[in-house]
Formats: sequence, C-alpha cells, structure tokens
Amino acid sequence: MLTLTATCTAGRAGLAKESAHLRDGLFIQLYLADMGHFAAANAAYARFCGGINPPARACVQAPLPAGTAVAVDVILPPCGAKGAQLPASAPGLYAW
Repeated sequence: MLTLTATCTAGRAGLAKESAHLRDGLFIQLYLADMGHFAAANAAYARFCGGINPPARACVQAPLPAGTAVAVDVILPPCGAKGAQLPASAPGLYAW
C-alpha cells in the first residue's frame, strides 16, 4: 500500500520539473482510505509542507481504488517559483 510519504516524494519530483514545490501549493486535499491513518498523514504533511506558512489543506476519508491508502490533489498558483507557467489547477498527484 502506497503511503503519503511515497506519494509526496513522487509528487515532489514531478513538481520539481516545473520549478515548483508542494509548499508552493495554494490548497492541498488529502484523501485517505481510512481516517485511522490521519495522525500518520498529518505527520507526513508536516514533513513535506511544514514551516511558518504551509498551504491550506483538507483531509477526508474517501473510497479509493484497492491497494491505495492515500490520494493527493495540489492546486498551484499560475506561475512557478522561477516564472514557469503552470496550469491554474494542477492535476491530482495520485498513487502512482
């Protein structure tokens, strides 16, 4: 089962190609297959997005595909840190 740490690591690599970071997100939506994993998800979120002003986020339980523990959507601003043009709403960073 893929964890939020693995999902964020993969997402971070994809965002880096666009000169962006998870901390650049305007809003992050976490979907958990089991809210019993919220504490672990919260700790992983803090590691990847922590700091003085982390992105706004919400966390909900949702029916996810078999074997998927977590899915993440990240909404980014229109321009990346180095001026790269990014879509106003980036596609979800799902368990891949």
